[in-house]
Amino acid sequence: MIQRIQSIYLLVATILLAADVCLTFTENWRAEASTDWILVPVISMMAGSVSSLIAIFQFSNRKTQVKTVMMSQVFNLVACLSLIAIVYVFSFVIVNLVWAIAGIVIAYIFNFFARKAILKDEALVRAADRIR
Repeated sequence: MIQRIQSIYLLVATILLAADVCLTFTENWRAEASTDWILVPVISMMAGSVSSLIAIFQFSNRKTQVKTVMMSQVFNLVACLSLIAIVYVFSFVIVNLVWAIAGIVIAYIFNFFARKAILKDEALVRAADRIR
């Protein structure tokens, strides 16, 4: 149901998180550091992207859709905080990691807007049911 605005928000969040995974992977392979430090944010970004994509197709059950979007927001927070910790602990700023953090924050904002629109849609349906 692509007409609903929350589907657009969730699609943008999914694309942003998928792009962030690509940015983080490419920067990780270029660096000489070990690859273990990047696993937590990459897995969290992948899980956030998949949960946002799953939430698009749960339009028939809005309560489950809201829970899935909230789960995606938690994954976004974990990814963002872990990338910030990586930048802080290793004392280096890689430009792609900064862009990845910005993309995660923007995806979190789009997930917030989607959750708000889903709840607004649910309130509208409840109001319509009361009129009947």
